Amino acid sequence: MRHTFVLKLSVFFLLILGFKVQSQKFDNWQDYGRNGILFKSIYNGHFENIDNDLYFKMLFLSYVDRMSTTCKEYLPKNRIVKEFEMTVYESSYSGSIVTGNKSLPVMDTYYNKEEKKKMVRVYRDPRFEEKTEEYASVDLAQELVKIAISDYERVGNYAVAELAFFKLLGCAGENRVRFGENLLRFANNQKPYAQEARAKPKVKNNVVVNPLEENEIKVPFAIVEQPPIFPGCENLSKSETKGCFSKKIGQHVKENYYYPQELRDKGISGRVMVGFVISKDGTVKNIKARGPNDQLEEIGRKIMEGLPKMKPASQRGKTVNVDYMVPLTFR
Repeated sequence: MRHTFVLKLSVFFLLILGFKVQSQKFDNWQDYGRNGILFKSIYNGHFENIDNDLYFKMLFLSYVDRMSTTCKEYLPKNRIVKEFEMTVYESSYSGSIVTGNKSLPVMDTYYNKEEKKKMVRVYRDPRFEEKTEEYASVDLAQELVKIAISDYERVGNYAVAELAFFKLLGCAGENRVRFGENLLRFANNQKPYAQEARAKPKVKNNVVVNPLEENEIKVPFAIVEQPPIFPGCENLSKSETKGCFSKKIGQHVKENYYYPQELRDKGISGRVMVGFVISKDGTVKNIKARGPNDQLEEIGRKIMEGLPKMKPASQRGKTVNVDYMVPLTFR
């Protein structure tokens, strides 16, 4: 329920602020103001220009929501379908805010409410599920409300720009596939799709088939049917296997963690996200790290080296690659 709430909250401003959006030509990034830098950097795979901040998370969740509502027929066949019972309100509009030269209505959250129960169905690409679960938190919702109040003009301009860009991006075609793939890859600390050789997208029954989905299927650890089995975690239930896996990873980190005094003395600190893949043969591959400093990233990669070979994960009876990510803090 909270996931749908945050998804809807992240696009709430699109609904109330985007009613005067005009069509724009694709690639005219300057038309989107300061937001064009974010859109362009994701589209072109220039990850060095992107921060994993509130605006990126809003964009990620808005994309997931758009694919669920407007573009669900373009999701893969193995899409996830979930239903939630939500409490919704019939509210009147009162008051207004001004962004640029537009006077826009604000939903009255205190008066004229009528509570109703409603079943909401959402559709998701399973590859986006883990990050959607991570980003769609109550903390993000509270932060979104706070920034909307303190800097409503920027949020309003961002909402209008995002809606215009999504309308232009559409559902089908290489541009949408490319943008969505790079959104996911930045979130998962992977190499940009835009930097890889891409064949002309295939279309089956008017649905664009992402070539990467066919050749690089990786299932998030959170949703894989049969998780990889870390040595010492055999003969357990699915939930126990996942818990044991996470515990063993934590033990590995504890045993191999180091933070050079030289970096401490220089004040080099921060959080490093280390991602890796448990491959179909059970070996750990593609260890990558993203953090505030190259030296910390290198330490993060070395800490995760030496993980043992595991029994690979399986999905629908077939062995699959599984993504896993570990946060490391250096303070």
